[in-house]
Amino acid sequence: MIDLVEVLNGYSENNVEYGVESSFIKGLLLLRDWDTLSDEDKINKRKERLKYYKKHFNLTEGEIRMRNYEESVVNLSELIILFLKNSFDECSSELDRIKVMLYCELFNLNKNYSYRIINHIPFFVLLELKGKLTSLEEFNKYELDILFSCYQEMYKLFLQKPYDTNK
Repeated sequence: MIDLVEVLNGYSENNVEYGVESSFIKGLLLLRDWDTLSDEDKINKRKERLKYYKKHFNLTEGEIRMRNYEESVVNLSELIILFLKNSFDECSSELDRIKVMLYCELFNLNKNYSYRIINHIPFFVLLELKGKLTSLEEFNKYELDILFSCYQEMYKLFLQKPYDTNK
């Protein structure tokens, strides 16, 4: 195998700058490191990056649209993790189905480093399950109204195609 960190260090030590090649190597290292992080660590990385981007890249309408979407992804990720940490000893089949869908969504949210290639579970899938849960005690117990509201807001921002450069 090739040690990419060693390759980059060799470039630096020899004062050789292979800009394009270095960029590809750094990108690959970033993705490789991303894959080793826990969901919580990925959220923390995203929070750091969001804070930086909000400070330095939040001027145009397009940048604001991107930051709003990114912030909603972070907020939703945190809520899903909190929800999944609950002890679901005896739960309804509807709640069990929502757990599975939210687990899948968390996987989708954190799979890729880039927000641009996140695939979401369509909101109508969760909305159908929500309709079956609102009358159950579990809906309030696990504060699913907050989670669904956050999901709906994130999905609405996603449908606005925040990374579409033609807007």
